[in-house]
Parts: sequence; structure tokens; C-alpha cells
Amino acid sequence: MSFPAWIPFLVLFLFVGLPTVQAASSSEAFDDGSVIRLSLEEAVAISLRQNRNIIRSKNDEESAELNLNSAHSNFDIKLTPAGGIGITDNVGEFNSGVSLSKKLYNGMSFSTTPSVGKSGSGYNSRLAFSLDIPLLKFSGDLVNREIIRSSEFALRNAERGAFQTQENIFMDTVTGFYTISELKQTVELNQFLVQRFERHSTIAKTKTDIGLADPFDVYRSEIQARDAQVSLSNSMEMLKNARDDFKSLLAIPQNRTVKINDTKIQVSKVDLTLSTAEKIAIANSLEIKRARDNLKEKKRNSQIARQMILPDLRLSLAYTRQASASEFNHDLVDISEDSWGAYLVTSGDFARKIEKNNYFQSRLNIQSAKLDLENIQDQLSKSVRGRIDNLNEAWDRIRVIEKKILDTTGKLKLANVKFNNGLSGNFDMIEAETELYQARLDLLRAKINYIKGTYQLRKTMGTLIEY
Repeated sequence: MSFPAWIPFLVLFLFVGLPTVQAASSSEAFDDGSVIRLSLEEAVAISLRQNRNIIRSKNDEESAELNLNSAHSNFDIKLTPAGGIGITDNVGEFNSGVSLSKKLYNGMSFSTTPSVGKSGSGYNSRLAFSLDIPLLKFSGDLVNREIIRSSEFALRNAERGAFQTQENIFMDTVTGFYTISELKQTVELNQFLVQRFERHSTIAKTKTDIGLADPFDVYRSEIQARDAQVSLSNSMEMLKNARDDFKSLLAIPQNRTVKINDTKIQVSKVDLTLSTAEKIAIANSLEIKRARDNLKEKKRNSQIARQMILPDLRLSLAYTRQASASEFNHDLVDISEDSWGAYLVTSGDFARKIEKNNYFQSRLNIQSAKLDLENIQDQLSKSVRGRIDNLNEAWDRIRVIEKKILDTTGKLKLANVKFNNGLSGNFDMIEAETELYQARLDLLRAKINYIKGTYQLRKTMGTLIEY
């Protein structure tokens, strides 16, 4: 037996066009061996560009986009080749054809399929048309676009998830940057205190030798020096760990050295009323947008569930023209026979109890979504109020510490005068110095906490990054 020469081309057609997937990744290159110096703005830009969690969230977003494209493809015009070769009772058979089909958004679908085949010594050709029209359950845009609407909802959720990841990484970068700044100054303070107390110890020993100081002054200085050394060692270890965490956050290799550009930390009071902050938050909050979108999606699902209660009734129309010939020639297009048919088809459980329960469940889901929205609005208002209260408390704490620094500075001056004139030991001076530098460290921390609080308020109000 012999087959037409074009059959191998049909087989080749079935396997061409397969897409080639090529994985790609990008990251900031830091391989020149130099020290990386970063301002806060530069650190934020790098983290938003190459943080691994952000890249992963963008991959999730791209995956959701692909799913949406796949959902749309259900309504594309489809050209589907088909063919087969076989033997029955030592008689060779083959058939080959192509189907052109299209589904509409209202649920209607049609197809046309021309084909040609050979069985034994005869050839045959066939041209079939079909039209399927859903009349009740699966009729209309609402039900048939469901996969597209669901994919769009999933994409919006993925976009919001990616944005929230960016917000979190932004805040982590700010926190990490100021943590390093705080620990650096803590290390410098502890280094100064170690040197200062060692000097006190030396002076106390000298004065003790000539009878101008008490041995307790020496012990006191040495104890304070050892405490300062322990604090110095702890703060240096904390600084090292903070820098390592910061490099991981920015996806910078751990064998690189990262230093931040220190600037004088200054704060200015946030002038924002609670009512204004709440209005801004409600207008920009991503959580509220998500809750509103979820409520809208639940309502749409409920409408679909209601339509699913209807019976599945379809009108199917079919028309076929065919011909046969002993040779593979023009006789195959000389139609010798045609047929047509029209059918009303229905299926499904008569009671449709499951569908009805699904609809009732969808109504409960709507009520739950409404409660979720109300709860998120309430929690947002509470969170904004808490952020502003914390900022006000932090601002008051800054003012109190500044006053304490002035008082402690005066106390230290008086202690120095008394010590230098032999009117007292070094106890008052060491105590005053310790209080003064601890107050300066407390002021630094209070200012940093206030700055981080302003960023947290912006995040709560949805104004940290433009969505």
C-alpha cells in the first residue's frame, strides 16, 4: 500500500511551533572588590531592584499574567490538525484533517472540519459543520467569562502582593540602615568610655600613690572600664550582624564590605491631624482595596452560582457533506452525500441540591466579605491612631532627653570642679559622665525611632510607595 507524499509533512506540522523556554535572572553585580558605600536612598533603590523576595513576588505576578493569557486563549480561533495511520484486517487506513473552531463569550461555539482519508483502495472526503448553543445554565457572558474574571482577580491579588512585598522591603531597608547608624555610634561611644575610664583609673592610681585619692576611686574606675569594654564587645558584634543582615536584604555578597554614608540625624515634628491621616489611609490603603475587590468578586461568584441552578439545556446543530472516489483526484470534491441534524440536549440532576447549596454558601461568603471590609477599616483607623500617638510620645521623649542632657552637662561640670580641687573623689564625675553619654545615646535612639515611626505611618496610610 502507498500513502500520499504530503503525510510526513502533516506529522511534522503536528510537532512544530513548540515554544522554547529560556530562564533568565538578573542581579546587581558587586564584584570589583571595592567598598560599597550607600546612602539611604541608594540602599532602598538597590533593595527594591534586587531583593530576592521582591524578585520572587514579581515571578508570581508574571505567572498570574500567563494564566490570564491562557484564560483568554479559550476564546481564540483554534486550528487543530488531526490524523491517523493504521491497519485493519491487513487493510491500510489513514485519515487526515484539520478543525477550525471558535467559542464566543456568550457560550456559543462552532467548528468546521474538512478531512480526507483512505481505506483499502478507496478514498473519501468529508466536510463537517457544527454549532452548539447553550440556552440556560451556560448561556451568557457572566458564566463563560468566569475563567477570565477569576484570572484577572488573581492577577490583581498578585500585583498587590508584589507591591506589599516592596513596601515591607522598603521598611526593612530603612530599619536596617538606621540600625547600623545607631550601632556605629554606640560602638564609638563605648570606645570613648573605655578610654575615658582607663584614664580615670590611671589618674586615680597616681593620686592614690601621693595620698590625694582613695583606693576605691581606682576600683571604681577599673570596674567602669571593664563594663565599658563588655558593652563595646557586644555592640561590635551586634554591628557586624546588622551589616550582614543588611547585605542579605540588598542581595549583596557576604564577602563584600558595605558602609553607610552617615549624616547628622535630624527630626522635624509631623504636622498631621488624626482625621486627615485617616482619610488619606482609607483612600490609599491596599488592604481596603483588596477587601473591596474581594467583596466584588464574591458577589460575582454568587451571581454565577445562582445561574448554575438552571438546567443545562443546549441546542446542537450539525451539517455534513462527504464524497468518495477510487483515486485521489478531483472526484473527492464532488459531493455525493450530505446530512444535517438538530438536537435539544439536557443533562444534570433534577433536584440540583448541590447547586442550590453552593448558591446559599455564596450568599454567606458575601456577608463574610462585608464583615472583613468593615473590620479592615476599623483596624486601619486604630492603626493610624496608634502610629500618630507613638509619634507624639516619641517627640515628647526627645524633648525630655534633650532637657536631661542639659542638666547632666551641668552636673558633670560641677563634678569636674570638685574633683580637680580635691573636694570629692571620682564617683560623682564618673557617674555624671556615664549619665551624659547614656543620655546622648538615648537621644540618638529616640530620634531614630521617630524617623522610623514616620515611615511606618506613611506605610499605614499607603503613601510609602506610589501604587
